[in-house]
Amino acid sequence: MAETPQIQLRDPRVAAILAFLVPGLGHFYQRRTFKGVLYSVCILGTFFTGMYLSDWTVVYINWGKKDRIIPQACQVWNGLAFLPAVIQARRVDKIADPRILNEPAAGYFSGKLSDVTSSVELDGHIAGELQIEPVGTGFGRGYSGKFKGMFAGKHPIQGTVDGGSIDPKIAPFRERRLTFDLKGTVDFDGQDLEFNGLASGGLQRSIADWYAAPLHDDSRIYSPTDLETANNELGRYFELGTLYTMIAGLLNVLAIYDAYEGPAYGDGEDDDEESDKDVKSDKEPEPPAQAK
Repeated sequence: MAETPQIQLRDPRVAAILAFLVPGLGHFYQRRTFKGVLYSVCILGTFFTGMYLSDWTVVYINWGKKDRIIPQACQVWNGLAFLPAVIQARRVDKIADPRILNEPAAGYFSGKLSDVTSSVELDGHIAGELQIEPVGTGFGRGYSGKFKGMFAGKHPIQGTVDGGSIDPKIAPFRERRLTFDLKGTVDFDGQDLEFNGLASGGLQRSIADWYAAPLHDDSRIYSPTDLETANNELGRYFELGTLYTMIAGLLNVLAIYDAYEGPAYGDGEDDDEESDKDVKSDKEPEPPAQAK
């Protein structure tokens, strides 16, 4: 009996591991290029579509949070795409108190200035370079520094910073929200005007501090929590992004199995011939033709 010749594939265990790390990679290793392209495009496309819809906030780990077990159990099968969430969770776990500034920070700040004391009213947008560092105070730890930029897009402004409210360093938002007292001068038509105001806005984070960072959801630390903020800002897209990333992980389970087991084969042409014989034998014999 003839058998359908099987394709000799490379080590299935290595292929399965590669397929877990990167969807489709195990199939490229086995020289199954079409399936490699199909799995990588479909699975990674689904995963990053979910991330995009949710503004990159739905793949994360909060240690000890039981309500995250099911999404994480599905998302983890995306392999290396899920790894940043593990790294970020470990980084956050090492921070003793996320409510305080633990190290110097600098970057582009954009926000609003509300004037407290000056000869003219100063209420408007400010943007520029902010540099701050932690300092000890009688009520805990705060921060101080300096700011230099523009007020209302056209007036140079600079001053000293004295603040205490600031978001954690690692969080899944591109801006680190903070509020501080700003005291300095602003140039109005060549005349420096002294002011003492309150600034609130965001300091831009590096991608290493926001990508796959955990959503803090402990209202005892601060309120509203990151989880509440994400749900309020994204609405249904937060749940939709979670669903997409979970589906991508489950699809990769099938891709891993296919890389390990290889393609499905039939039993050869003989089975088809036997089945044809069985069908013919089930039919009643035709009566002989009568001679005319």
